[in-house]
Amino acid sequence: MQRVKRNLEIALSRCPVWIQTCLFSIDGEPPSSHAWQAYLDLLDSFQRETNQKRLRGVLLYGLARPSMQPEAQRLKRLSEQTMQQYADSLHHMGYQVKLNW
Repeated sequence: MQRVKRNLEIALSRCPVWIQTCLFSIDGEPPSSHAWQAYLDLLDSFQRETNQKRLRGVLLYGLARPSMQPEAQRLKRLSEQTMQQYADSLHHMGYQVKLNW
């Protein structure tokens, strides 16, 4: 997570950034509340520590086609309602969200 944060800090120091985030279920389970909260905490740290104007928003999307990964059978799309709930939580934090379900 520290490496991701550092790479994002470098990008934000140089240009405007949209964060791409793909969400899906594994074995029928959506991202855990712990994992989602860690993601929100990471974004929150950028709101507080960086030039917020450079963090434009989040491109939130789900699986659009079958995965080619060995784990493909375990991965499924989340429902439109679930994706909208994730988008709403990001919007509530003040981010512009582009949702492509």
